[in-house]
Amino acid sequence: MLAVLSLIAVTVIAWVGAHVVLVRVQRRWAITTGGEYLLIGVLVGPAFPALIGRPEGTLITEAVLSDLAPLMALAIGWLGLLYGTQLNVRKGLQNAEGRWDLRPFQLATVESTFSFLLVGLVSWAALTQLGIPGTEDLGQPDVLLASAVLAVVASVGSTQVLAVVQDRFRAEGPTTHLLQGAHRFEEPVSVAAFGLIFCIFNPSNPALTRDPVALEWLAISVGIGAALGVLFRVFLGDETESDKVFLALVGIIVFASGVAYYLHLSPLLVNLVLGVVLVNVATREIAESIREVLARTRRPMFLMLLIFAGLLWTPVPWFVSLCAVVYVGVRLASKRLGGALAARLMGPGARSDLGRGLLGHGDLAVAMALNFRLVPEWPLSDLVFTTILVSVVLSELWATRSLRQLLIDTGDIRDDDRDRGLA
Repeated sequence: MLAVLSLIAVTVIAWVGAHVVLVRVQRRWAITTGGEYLLIGVLVGPAFPALIGRPEGTLITEAVLSDLAPLMALAIGWLGLLYGTQLNVRKGLQNAEGRWDLRPFQLATVESTFSFLLVGLVSWAALTQLGIPGTEDLGQPDVLLASAVLAVVASVGSTQVLAVVQDRFRAEGPTTHLLQGAHRFEEPVSVAAFGLIFCIFNPSNPALTRDPVALEWLAISVGIGAALGVLFRVFLGDETESDKVFLALVGIIVFASGVAYYLHLSPLLVNLVLGVVLVNVATREIAESIREVLARTRRPMFLMLLIFAGLLWTPVPWFVSLCAVVYVGVRLASKRLGGALAARLMGPGARSDLGRGLLGHGDLAVAMALNFRLVPEWPLSDLVFTTILVSVVLSELWATRSLRQLLIDTGDIRDDDRDRGLA
């Protein structure tokens, strides 16, 4: 009992200390991070007591983590539904004056594809050629799986970084609108690509008489999401009260994520489809009510994801940390080079340094990492999981400042707002 109370006290002190320090750092250096919540998960999970040689002091055991898996799937699915309800192709292809503009689509497509290919190629080469411990007996499908996950996650950006810069520095202008449009395309496409990985590499399920092929799993994922979207619209009726909508959303996401989790499919993809169908069959008032509830709860769900990620993290050998640092460097280079390639496609007047505004790695990357980690049959999960978490934490240290400087250079942040919000 004393060990448990001591661990709780250490957790509280660590959270307060980390939170105070990070708030000051955020104000001084304009960064976004939720590292203190990741730290909480590590401290109360099995990893920290094992690190200090006191495994008996673990507050949350492996059995408890197994029981928490459906709740983790709920948090993951919540983000999928959020991105599905916000998918708006028309809005993404219109500029600030309401005219059609293909540049956001071009930027998102070229930059994401380049990041995926470069990071995927480097990851595959590292796992097959460098003799990393634990990869000696892996087959090509296992290596391709890990490389594909790392590549898809690398292509994901962070809308939180742009939101912070807009709110803190009053960023507004063509470049800001361009980056907003690029994120609108990048996020759902990344979710779809990540869900496709689960369809291609879906592990055998003994409860099924026959293992479906990848296209069948994809059809099942889309079909489940679409069917639940229609059923939920009928169940919701004309309800627009936020509290009731919230409870209804919890119920449908728990069910959709539970089905996906049982079938080893991605809750992100299933709930993305659910969200797209739901807002298209619902009235405008109901759709806006759903979007409002999801947007208001996005931050708490992200913090839950960080805590869950900390709970599931396990100590890794030193070479994994080295792999993570290399991954961060390759990802940053791919974002910058991909932005430059996109600028050439976009034509005269496009800045070649647009990749500076796409360096963030936020909630969607954490959700993907957690989603991958929850499939016990897949190898290299610890390596992939730790690599992505390190990338998320480190990228947020400079993503906001890099975006801020880009928008200063383009004139989207005025001279009198350059130091706004900085201590």
